[in-house]
Amino acid sequence: MTVHDLPIPLLVSPALFVLLGIGGIVLGRTAPAGRRALSVTAGALLLVSGFVDLVMWLASTPINDVLWNVFGGPTAYTVINSVFYVTYALAGAGLIVLAFAATRRAPKPAVHPVPSAPHPPQGPYGPGPIAPSQPR
Repeated sequence: MTVHDLPIPLLVSPALFVLLGIGGIVLGRTAPAGRRALSVTAGALLLVSGFVDLVMWLASTPINDVLWNVFGGPTAYTVINSVFYVTYALAGAGLIVLAFAATRRAPKPAVHPVPSAPHPPQGPYGPGPIAPSQPR
């Protein structure tokens, strides 16, 4: 199978993952600070997945020939299928991380209690003597 024999639908998915990965990396840098790292990581996973998948589809015949000569037939198919499964796992992980980055809530700022007036003493005893003020 040469590059000219490949049907176009086989190349659409890897090309879209490459574009999605580039968009994730570029637009991930504009995300808020809490989501920036997740967005860029997801974009990188999708970019690597799409690029490796695209290379595997475009160069499947030469890669198969090299692996066939080195390992033999069944092992060559196992190696090629394993690479495809790794790219699918990377794409799935990238999409999950991207969804997690999109739904992550920003941390709320810590609320410090406002100091209030001192409370009068509680209990059966009254307040104690007032300390004399010292002159300045």
